[in-house]
Parts: sequence; structure tokens; C-alpha cells
Amino acid sequence: YLPRRYFILSTAGKLVYTSDTSEEAATGLVGVMQAIISIFADEGDKIRYIDVGQTKISFLLKAPLYLVVVSSQGEPETVLRQHLDYLYLQVLSVVTVSQLQNIFAKRSNFDLRQLISGTEPFFDSLVSTLQTSLAVALSSISVYRLPPTLRSDLARALDPGKETIRSLDLLYVLLLAEGRLVTLLRPKKHSIHPTDLHLLLETVRRPSPLLEPGAESWFPICLPRFNPRGFLHAYVSFLETSPTSPPHSLSASSSGSNESKAGGGGGGGAKAEDGIGVVILTDGGLVHSILMSRAHQSYSLGELAIPGLRHFVYKDRERVQVTTPRWEGELMTLYQRLHAALHPRTNASGGGGASVQYLRTSHEAVLGWMTNDFELYVSTSPLLPPAAMVKCARRVSEWVKRDEARLFLSGKGAGVF
Repeated sequence: YLPRRYFILSTAGKLVYTSDTSEEAATGLVGVMQAIISIFADEGDKIRYIDVGQTKISFLLKAPLYLVVVSSQGEPETVLRQHLDYLYLQVLSVVTVSQLQNIFAKRSNFDLRQLISGTEPFFDSLVSTLQTSLAVALSSISVYRLPPTLRSDLARALDPGKETIRSLDLLYVLLLAEGRLVTLLRPKKHSIHPTDLHLLLETVRRPSPLLEPGAESWFPICLPRFNPRGFLHAYVSFLETSPTSPPHSLSASSSGSNESKAGGGGGGGAKAEDGIGVVILTDGGLVHSILMSRAHQSYSLGELAIPGLRHFVYKDRERVQVTTPRWEGELMTLYQRLHAALHPRTNASGGGGASVQYLRTSHEAVLGWMTNDFELYVSTSPLLPPAAMVKCARRVSEWVKRDEARLFLSGKGAGVF
């Protein structure tokens, strides 16, 4: 397949971002896109997408911005709209919706690139993630696989205490490793939205002028699902310690110093009313136990020992978390088609009972199964009978249930303020 092409432009027709390598060629297409949007607007309508043979062109109109993606990969249109929604929220993570509206109300032809200059690596990183991330596709969180006792110990070590939390108006404390959530401390009333977590991950895990791996940084960030009109202050520490360091190297006092910076003052008019403490594990590691668990993150199907099973994706719907074995990406379009079939627009909540969908090509057979508790997608040989696929799916769900304490974040492994 040809790579998808993403464009963000202003309603005045100025290019804001493109995934194309040639900005000059992209600029030439902006006028065409704006003309197509205007034709429908003149008729009092909003264009959603265009089918041109094997190619889909999807539009997301969020004045003062237009977002467009071109794809020939055969995915459902809902997938492309999800990608555009993520790109729009990425813009809001840098410029809040209030700022965006105020700027363009005063100057409709404003060049937004002046304001977001230096954040292009975040957009490029997000575009790359959107192509293969099953966690993003299923609107869920990928969790670092750990023994529950170790996860609980880490949560306790990160807890700065109620007085510190209250004095700093602390919102979240997260421990991340290899792009996955290890543990999370949060207020009792709400948890972090998967979309906000993905945006935060894309911001902190890619080298950029704002963040230097191996160092400590803090910066304002808007988490649009939490509050699209204001900034939070995030303090990020890339911890590099000896592989033999004990778990208590993440002490409450050390964590407390981090969050004190998270709640500090900042530029850009951002208010330090809430803070996020983020800890990232680099190759240097944090504790020996976490380093030893690296080999278990991309686990193989050999652990399940289910005949005929080629791959699976399991989403815990209550926790909004996902687990999957080693992933190459070839099945993405089939999984996306199954997901769209299980979540039709007329029944976006998924309904109350179980739902099953089945697709088969000359190379793969995939089955999607949704209940009130989970969503499961399994892949097998196309020669395997559907009844045998259902048996595979049941065995996968049983295996996940037995191992869920290590696969997912819950209970004492997730602290609550």
C-alpha cells in the first residue's frame, strides 16, 4: 500500500501540517481541498469523505481548521476519521481550543505554523503511531506486563503523600516504560482518557527541542479530553539508574521533588492549577525487576499453546486496556474492518449482549468477538473451520483471564488520591 497522506490547513487555505515529504507539492493541493469543501458548504452541507476507486479521501472540518487524509489501504472510513481526530487533538495539545478560536477570530489568515513551530516531531510521531498501534485503534491503553506485587510496590513508591498532592494540585503521576503504562496515580473521581495518554506519550518519547532524553524537563500541555481550554504542567524525568538499583530508588521524596516542578509556574499564560508527574524509563533502566520484565512485553503465542492461533488482540472494556502478542502490522486493516462491524454508528455503545463477526481472505481468517467485558480479535489460517476459530477465541479469553493480574493495571497497582 502507498503511505497515507495527512494534511492540516486553515479555513483561509494556509497549510499547517503535512506528512508529505514535499511541502511544495502539498501546498499545491491545499487549494483543491479548500475548493471541494467550499462546494459542499455552499449547498449547506459538510463533506465527510470521497471514494475514488480504491482511494478514500476523508475530511474533518473543525473550524478554523480543516483536516484531510488520503488512503488506498481499504480501511473503513471511521478509521480515517479517528486518525484525523487524533491530529486535531494533537493541535489542541499545543494550542488550546480557546486560543485557536481567539487567534483566528482576530486574524482569519493567521499562519498557525508560526505558533506550533518546533512541534513537528510530535505530529510525525503521531502519524507513525497511527499506522500500526492497536491500542490507538481500539481506544485503549497498552500496559507494561509486570507481576502484580511489583506493580503495587512501584505505585506505593511513587505516591508523594496527600499533603504534597493537595499543595501542588497534582492531577496524575505516571510511570512509563517502552511506551507503555507501568502504573498510574490519579484522583478518585476520574481516570486518564486513553486519547490524552497517547498524546502525552507522543510528546515525551520522541526527541525534540522541548525534551532531551536522559534529562529532566517540564512543559505546559493541554489534554483535550480532560479540558480542551486550559493547560496542565507536566514534569518529565527520564530516569537512568543501575540495573541493580532496588525498587525503593523511586522514593516518595524523590517523586515529590518531581511534582513540585510539575506544579510550578510557567510561560504562555498557563496556570499551574494541575500537574502531571511523568517518569520515563530509558535503556539505563530503573530497577532490576523492571529490566528483567522487558523480555515478557512482546510475548509469543508459545505461552498460550493454542493450535492454529496466529495472533490475537484482547481489550478489557472496563479497564480500557489492551494486550497482544508480538505484532507485525499485516493484520491491521482486517482488524479495523472487524472493529467497524462490531461498532456500527447506529449502535456505538456495543449493545448489551455478545456480538461476533468473521472475515476470511485467501491468506487469513479473523474473528471478532465482543461481550460486555471484553473485545477479542483472533487470526488463524483461512483453512481453519469457523467452529475451531471460536474454540481458539474461547481459549484465548480463558488464558487472559488467568493472567490478567500481570497483563492489566488495576487494584493496588493503580494508586488513587
